[in-house]
Amino acid sequence: MMKKTVLVIFGGKSSEHEVSCVSAASVVRNLDPQKYKVITIGITKEGRWLLYCGGPDDMENGNWQNHKCLPAHLSPSSDEGGIVVFNKHNEFGGSFDFI
Repeated sequence: MMKKTVLVIFGGKSSEHEVSCVSAASVVRNLDPQKYKVITIGITKEGRWLLYCGGPDDMENGNWQNHKCLPAHLSPSSDEGGIVVFNKHNEFGGSFDFI
């Protein structure tokens, strides 16, 4: 069976930033890694969208931004594959099945 890709978005500019991070960490922990590939995008309190490649512990304790996160955005264009991530040298995209 092919894994489904799930995008988990957490954080944000609201006063519920920390609650969102804790909730998302719980979701990530409870998704079966045999069935799902999980992609996480964190939104900083300033509103920056970042591809986060660490684990749920740092999402939960607020240290997720200390990882090497890359700027990212979601694209409504199917040509770009759903997610576009930028780094200093290029950009790459990826698609997902669920948000």
